[in-house]
Amino acid sequence: MEIKIKKNIIRIICIPIVFAYSFLLLTLGELAAHHSLSDFPNFLFQNNVCISILNSSLILALFIIFLTLITTKISVGVMVPTLTVYGLYIADGLKIVFRNEPLYTQDFTVAKEAFTVLDSVNLEFSSAMVLLTVFAAAFLVITVLLDIFAAKKLLPKYFFGLIPAGVSLATLIICFSVLFSNSYIERKNLDTEYWNQLGSYKRNGLFYSMLYNYRSSKITVPDNYSKETIKQITDSITTDDAAGQKPNIIILMSEAFCDIDLASDITFSKNLTPNFDKYAKNSLSGYALTKQFGGSTANSEFEVLTGFSSSLIPNGTIAYTSYINESVPNYVSYLKENGYHTTASHPYIRSFFSREKAYKAMGFDEFHSENDFENPERVRSQDYISDMSLTEKIIELYEKNKGSGKPFFNHSVSMQNHASYRKSDYSESEYISFKTQEQLTDEEKGQLSSYIVGLYQADKALGELISYFEKQDEPTVILFFGDHLPSITEDTERLLKKIGYIENSDDAESIFRLYSTPYLIWNNFSAQASQKQDMSMFELMPYLTGKLNIIRPDYFGYIDDFSNTCKGFTDRLYMTDLGLAVTNPDKKIKEKIDEYTILQYDLLHGKKYAKDIY
Repeated sequence: MEIKIKKNIIRIICIPIVFAYSFLLLTLGELAAHHSLSDFPNFLFQNNVCISILNSSLILALFIIFLTLITTKISVGVMVPTLTVYGLYIADGLKIVFRNEPLYTQDFTVAKEAFTVLDSVNLEFSSAMVLLTVFAAAFLVITVLLDIFAAKKLLPKYFFGLIPAGVSLATLIICFSVLFSNSYIERKNLDTEYWNQLGSYKRNGLFYSMLYNYRSSKITVPDNYSKETIKQITDSITTDDAAGQKPNIIILMSEAFCDIDLASDITFSKNLTPNFDKYAKNSLSGYALTKQFGGSTANSEFEVLTGFSSSLIPNGTIAYTSYINESVPNYVSYLKENGYHTTASHPYIRSFFSREKAYKAMGFDEFHSENDFENPERVRSQDYISDMSLTEKIIELYEKNKGSGKPFFNHSVSMQNHASYRKSDYSESEYISFKTQEQLTDEEKGQLSSYIVGLYQADKALGELISYFEKQDEPTVILFFGDHLPSITEDTERLLKKIGYIENSDDAESIFRLYSTPYLIWNNFSAQASQKQDMSMFELMPYLTGKLNIIRPDYFGYIDDFSNTCKGFTDRLYMTDLGLAVTNPDKKIKEKIDEYTILQYDLLHGKKYAKDIY
């Protein structure tokens, strides 16, 4: 009896030991993948790391207990979860080192290719990875020794172990359902910032970040999706057999560029966008509708570069992170196949929004990020490279391409006017005075002041870019547009109501203003009369190439047909064939969007029955 009591006491003591081991393993894993040994122990008290590790440790410990009881082997119960966790953390850490982006569940689908690449890579473990390896290996050795010398004392016989195994499994399921539920994740701010995956993994830990990304990336198959349905859609596409032109094509997506002049209750001491207004008078121009507001820039460029709508992917997801791979059709790869030299420029971190991965998959020959800008002008307390330096980089890349015999394609994303905004961003001499009918707080005045200086300087850089190409003989077209409205303050909608940009947030006109930005299409080879047309961002390149007779895939012909019924849509707004914004679409628009949804699903997520049209 006394021996039995001692055994039970030992078994009970083992439970906190298993939890402690799980906590240490995950702590070392986080250090190995997202931090360094010098961060210990301070990193545990930053952001959500400790919550993430504690919750994950509980799940891991319960799984170890369950597996140990069900197999009656301590080594097996510990080894399987340990090697899984160890492998994930090492893979995550190495991927960050070599690719500058964290591990996603989608990476498991290309594991074979990854192992092939590792053969040619010089692997080098950090000191934290070495410590994780030593710790895991040592504990596994201990479990093997326990199996040999102490298993009978520590483990009940198989039959008697089934009940505690069932209890541990039930507890695991309950804890996971609660601690890893979407409501818990949102309440504890453990959700992922899609524009900053590295920062989110560092702040929230590997498992919460991976799980949140996975849940947010699920796509449902549309009704009526089949090979026959796709054939019916593609057979209806009108194709143009005439050979299109191959001018130089430049796409400049300007950070948070919007038409602030639409605000009726604010006046500025000078025109904020004189160059845009000047060139828009004799160009194709209008407003481009987007699903994004105040962020998720990459989804706006995804729409323009692919002709796919980000409104058809789950809320919160970033297409570059979740869906872009070499098999996804896009206009960049189409141009590359047709002889273009394809370049991208973004004066910021290469990994932001997983651009490095996405741009490579889309077929860009070159990607120039902030480290590729030589002695650039830095603004806003040296935080960002200026829009003028980005213009100079575009011109530099164009000059470099001259004489190559290849037409030039460049896609650039600016950064100077990115949130957050502070009164201290610029010198007093740079600020532009304004008056409002309704009193703004000092903080609102300072933040708005910073934004409008950035807007003015973005316009100045646009003027320099077009002025340069006005002097060039090579045919060139420039598409300039804003990615989304700025997130100026913590409550930007409140500020926009104060200055008369919107009346409320629910009527069609206000929604359109909140989710659209101005665009213009300038060129130096076609006497195109001024024409204003509002549309979704995914329709911009089909519209541009159609109007200027530029080479394009048959898919763009489908978008032309789509635009004859619906000029654009998001999950909150629809545009009629005349460009009128409405919140309740008619049957014809709904049916056309349903058809388009099936085609986009096929090309982006499905079996690609329609691949020949792109």
